[in-house]
Amino acid sequence: MVAELTPQLIKEAKPKPSAPYYIMDTITKGFNIRVYPGGRKVYSLRYRDAKGKARALVIGECERYPLKVAREDVAKMMKRINAGLDPDQY
Repeated sequence: MVAELTPQLIKEAKPKPSAPYYIMDTITKGFNIRVYPGGRKVYSLRYRDAKGKARALVIGECERYPLKVAREDVAKMMKRINAGLDPDQY
């Protein structure tokens, strides 16, 4: 699913019993939430490292981490990625 992530969308995202799924953000490339069958929701960033390898980084639990803060942190991580650094190393 692709949509603008909003607090309301995150709150209303329902788990699927068969497997986890992603809701990709339309504003920030690579930013998403992952919804697990048990109802857990986490912010995640999917990106490519300096060598072109696909990577994913869990940022935090949606219920404990405000969307605004997660977006700000993703912006900082993207600056590191664009500079050739690995945000997973910090």
